[in-house]
Amino acid sequence: TLAQRLLLGAVATGADGGSKGESNLGGSVSGKRSSRGRTLGQGGSGGDSRSGIGSGASGLGDGLVSMGSGTSAAAQGGTDQGPTTTGGVAGFIAAFRRALTDQRAEPALLAEILTLPSETYLADQMAVVDVEGIHRAREGLIADIATALRGDLLATYDRLRVPGPYQPTPAAIGRRSLRNLCLAYLAAAGDAEVLALCQTQFAAGHNLTDQLTALRLLVDAGGTTGEEALTAFHDRWAGDELVLDKWFAIQAGAKAPETLARVRRLLDHPAYDLTNPNRVRSLVMSFTQNQVRFHAADGAGYAFLGEQVRVIDPLNPHLAARLLQALVRWRRFDAGRQALMRAELERVLALPGLSKDSYEVAAKALA
Repeated sequence: TLAQRLLLGAVATGADGGSKGESNLGGSVSGKRSSRGRTLGQGGSGGDSRSGIGSGASGLGDGLVSMGSGTSAAAQGGTDQGPTTTGGVAGFIAAFRRALTDQRAEPALLAEILTLPSETYLADQMAVVDVEGIHRAREGLIADIATALRGDLLATYDRLRVPGPYQPTPAAIGRRSLRNLCLAYLAAAGDAEVLALCQTQFAAGHNLTDQLTALRLLVDAGGTTGEEALTAFHDRWAGDELVLDKWFAIQAGAKAPETLARVRRLLDHPAYDLTNPNRVRSLVMSFTQNQVRFHAADGAGYAFLGEQVRVIDPLNPHLAARLLQALVRWRRFDAGRQALMRAELERVLALPGLSKDSYEVAAKALA
């Protein structure tokens, strides 16, 4: 919650003062992927970890308290409160280091503690969602962590290497989870050494969790390395439908500005099948959950979703209605996005022969 307060405070000052939010969190970065929960690594419980986390958890809390205890103005629709000074960031990073380097702590719990709130979660805390501000603040803090704690993150990544064959034990799962989180933070720096670590982890193929994490980071790094990794992964797993779903989802969730163009190209991929609900979810629904790209200010993401709903509704009304849920909270956004989302809902509602499922979603959203 204190990481949330820091991020929302930065969004608030960024909205009020132009570039303040960006400078508070270390400047802009190039959209490296880091997400809430278990998408950066394989989650899991390593047993009762409360006694082991004591020092690290309390250290994290003590450091974050120094950033201030007021409720973020961004969450209340204001712009004049929140812990947005560079001292707040320094306190957060100091507490982060204490937790990260506490070797008595349970890795699985540390991975949860040290994962920042997702962009979607932060949006839920705001009266009016600031799409770009949230993305800029969160990515900026990730970049600050990567720069300030590079040595600690590298040391932890190396220390948590799981030797021998793959083991689905709670202890091994926890180590992988924290190790992959460290790699994700390091990748925000975008330097050649970390890129090589990602390539090595991907090529090793020790387990699917590690390989998917490395693939996601390589894709977000951009360039030929990411494309080569996508090709290699596809060739390796083309016969496994469930794993191939993840291949589609990683591309749909990428933070690069050209993500929508990539998603459109994937619609023509031989493995994409409109009659396969899981495949549609892995591509189209995953894109709607990519907050910064789906909610692009030009409305291209909304138009894309409307196109897909019109195509899918005659085939699978339930799935079309589920996809349409991405537009129902249109009132939570700024006036420009509200108009674009509302217009798309109205276009769907006017479709001849629209299914009852999709009609109910659109009509209720516009009521």
